Amino acid sequence: MKLDLTDAVAAADAAVAAVCDAMVKEGLKPSTRSVRERMGGGSYTTVLRGVQHWRELCAACAADDIPLDPVIIQRFRAQYVAISNQASNDANMRAADAEETVAQLAAELEGMADRLAEREGELSTAQTQVQQQQGQLAERAGALEKLKAEYAAAIDEANKRAASERAQAEELRQELVRKSIDLAQVPGLKEELEAARQTAKSSAHQVAEARQIAAVAEERAEAHFDRACQAALRETKLEAQLQRLQEQQEKALATERALQQDILKLSTAGSALEARCLVQLSEIAQLREAARKAVAKDDEHASDRDGEEVAPTPREPRGTV
Repeated sequence: MKLDLTDAVAAADAAVAAVCDAMVKEGLKPSTRSVRERMGGGSYTTVLRGVQHWRELCAACAADDIPLDPVIIQRFRAQYVAISNQASNDANMRAADAEETVAQLAAELEGMADRLAEREGELSTAQTQVQQQQGQLAERAGALEKLKAEYAAAIDEANKRAASERAQAEELRQELVRKSIDLAQVPGLKEELEAARQTAKSSAHQVAEARQIAAVAEERAEAHFDRACQAALRETKLEAQLQRLQEQQEKALATERALQQDILKLSTAGSALEARCLVQLSEIAQLREAARKAVAKDDEHASDRDGEEVAPTPREPRGTV
């Protein structure tokens, strides 16, 4: 925002000059402290500048032999004030632009930090889910191995029982054959033969049950294996998501580093701008000192020519310092 302080400075100097004129009419000698007290307070620097301005005008008016028009002096001082204010305004504008740019970059950096925190939260959640899935997969794999061992033991036991029962059935068959040979000669063997047949049927039924148990165990083992494959597939998908989140986090970190570099560059530019402002203020101070020396030199010439002090006749200020 451009600041134009010419009107404010002129108004302040006019107010100080009016107080000084009133004190002179009362027979008092205006000073910075007395004028400030008469005005009821105010900035010491502003009152000092106004008093100096009033004294310069009085000195210019008192030098009757100096061929300088007060209007020219006023115009010179007005141009000097305008140049000083323009330099200050330009410096303020550049500083304001730099501050606005830094504020925008800070807001962008804050937004990037928020997004980065959100990405980190998502990454942490995904990592937790992956760990949970890995734990569940490990548990299921252990349970599958345990079931496989149990089913293998059951199948082995069933095979052993089936082999034993087959052997018994074979023995019974052979015994049945022998008994059948002697059936005509030994009528009492019919009942024993029938019992042997019943035993053989029971053994065959047990063998069928053992085979059915083995088939069920194999089906369960295949179902557990399918679930383990599905868990492994979900783990693969979660790992892919984790990889994408890590890439996004790296991109966010790279963007944050770029923003930090831009902020550093802007800070450097701001420091350079501040240094230029200081140089301009130094030039303004030199111009003021040159103006004061010129007025003092004019006063010396007037004193040398007149040889006596001329009472100041203050005039109404027409310009600004």
